[in-house]
Amino acid sequence: MDTDEIDAKRRDENDPLAHLRDRFHIPNDELYMDGNSLGPFSTDANRALSNAVDEWRERGIRGWTDADPEWFHYGERLGDRLAPQDTRV
Repeated sequence: MDTDEIDAKRRDENDPLAHLRDRFHIPNDELYMDGNSLGPFSTDANRALSNAVDEWRERGIRGWTDADPEWFHYGERLGDRLAPQDTRV
């Protein structure tokens, strides 16, 4: 084992975010280093998408006002998270 590999393993062992790896589906033969893509599929995304599809199936158009949270406000909620300091006109 060369020093680069030893250093990489040491960094992996001390990575404070390493425990989050289990929340993502990463194929065994992949090195996922593309910073401008969707990234690997996560269990959180799977849960959120499943919930949205279930609400769509069960509520239909009523999801705009009856879902939890209401779909009607998704744009505002997303905008507030992406650009909390921006002013809406």
